[in-house]
Amino acid sequence: MNFLLDYSNLLHHHQQNMIHLSFNLDFQIHLLNINLQPTHRGILHRLQPSTNLEAQRTIQRLHRNLGHPTTTQLHKLLVERNANERLLQANQAFKCEHCSQRSPPTQVPKSSIYKGTFFNDRVQADTLWLKVQPSQEHGTRVRAYPILVISDATTRLCAARLLQDETPDSFQKGLERAWIRSFGPMRILQVDEHRSWSSTHIKDWAGQQSIQLMISPGQAHERLAIIERRHQVIRRALDLFLLESKDYTPEGIINALNYVIPQVNRMPNVQGYSPLQWTLGYNPHVPGLLMEEELNPTQLHPTQAFKMKLEYQQVATKAISQANNDDRLRSPI
Repeated sequence: MNFLLDYSNLLHHHQQNMIHLSFNLDFQIHLLNINLQPTHRGILHRLQPSTNLEAQRTIQRLHRNLGHPTTTQLHKLLVERNANERLLQANQAFKCEHCSQRSPPTQVPKSSIYKGTFFNDRVQADTLWLKVQPSQEHGTRVRAYPILVISDATTRLCAARLLQDETPDSFQKGLERAWIRSFGPMRILQVDEHRSWSSTHIKDWAGQQSIQLMISPGQAHERLAIIERRHQVIRRALDLFLLESKDYTPEGIINALNYVIPQVNRMPNVQGYSPLQWTLGYNPHVPGLLMEEELNPTQLHPTQAFKMKLEYQQVATKAISQANNDDRLRSPI
């Protein structure tokens, strides 16, 4: 019996010690929480505004002095500095007039069309009108000749052919002789809404060749941006070449195309490589150039015809270089 009484007293004494220890532990934790709470001294007491007007003034001053940050950036900074909820709500509701004036306009994003991933996947074609100088043989009237320009959207390889007119039959023959004869039918042919491209003749021909005809509307010329930029350089290069050759006849224009277009394809303008390098994997050998490795003694003493050919190549290279320089200056202006 005495043993049970002693055990009861011991258990009661142990319970009293545990209650006292628990009370001390809770009190220490309460003191620790008080010490961990942030204290804003000096000017930082404004991060704890007591009124809405004070919060608006603080947010306006912070937004201006921090260089007009976004609402998300300022919210993150205020949370890190333990600002109160009133200041955070004022930041979300704040609207800056200067940021609103300089913000980009809200507009509907332009739809993106399919981009080719390999050669002859997507090809663009358009007509370039070349105005030639008046000559004594043709009178004083300025003439304009249509030239069908074809360009691959992936490698930027270019081809061109002089047309008699802009009829569906002329477009078909131009595509077959300038492109399909050498590279085969393209998978997608992208053109503008010219009545000849929209004709039944071209649609039936494209269906027979398994070509997907993609007609871009007149209000979406940016879809033909690749061929449109080519027009500027090719037209300027042809003008400079004809100015040197003095031959403004159709035969002279064909001769200019035979020398200008190969030089366009040899110019490194697509990520440091030329269209020929992207298409063939190398630059084809051009006989007669002094920088070629296979220069032989026969080419050092050329015939008159071979010398004329080298001069035309030099004129075409110079014309392309000047046309590219004009295009670079035209863009910033």
